[in-house]
Amino acid sequence: MIKVYTKNHQRYENGYHTILHLEREDYRLFDNYRTPDNEVWIVWKPHFTIHSNNDIDNISENKNWTPRVAFKWLTKELIPKVIYENTVPSNFLGKPRITYSEFLKNFDINHYIYTDFAYIINIQDILNKSDLLESIEHMQSFFSVYEDIFLKKEDINNIYIALLKILKNCENVNLGYITGNLGFTRANSYDKLIEDIKKYVNEIKDSVVGSFTVDTTLRCIVVSLRDFKCSLSTNQIQDICYLLEPLIEVYNRETLLKKNTSY
Repeated sequence: MIKVYTKNHQRYENGYHTILHLEREDYRLFDNYRTPDNEVWIVWKPHFTIHSNNDIDNISENKNWTPRVAFKWLTKELIPKVIYENTVPSNFLGKPRITYSEFLKNFDINHYIYTDFAYIINIQDILNKSDLLESIEHMQSFFSVYEDIFLKKEDINNIYIALLKILKNCENVNLGYITGNLGFTRANSYDKLIEDIKKYVNEIKDSVVGSFTVDTTLRCIVVSLRDFKCSLSTNQIQDICYLLEPLIEVYNRETLLKKNTSY
């Protein structure tokens, strides 16, 4: 089993958070998991009981983890770190040839796990920039292969307004990346970029929007949040979420539909 314990951790604070149990598809008596296998199930089981409101209050990221928090930690932190430390070669100084952050840019967890876990976006749970980035990464990946959708003028506008709100709170913006993905501007300055986006938004009408357009705009948001120096308040993050709510609804609906019809 995997017991997750932290001490003076900036995010998770102190104590035990979860216990993950290992199971094999092919049951073996007295299995100690020392013999290598291609596949193993990692199963979350509650290590706590609920008898009062205090017990419910103790279910959080820095206390007792839910299956969702445990899954996020496992797939976003533990497995990538293990793969990085065991696959990235070292240079002549004994240090990894690429940094962990560089490794993560091309890391795809789906090459290492199989799960029927459906990542559903709940706006009320998006409280910081990290949460926002994770949710938009899921949406961007989804819309990169999705069909065209009909959106009202206001909903299309809001995608670009969300991008504007983020860019206005970013420093060191890579104009080349943003303009290259948007396609309708060749702005060579930050102010010109903002001006061109506003002008484009004013000319939008109700229409069928190609998934490529949604994908590339969400890519701009992802890169802005991830790679640029960006500072957003909780209220700003919530505003951005509500601007993207029509896309979130499509994502959640199709994700649940796929999960419930895959058996």
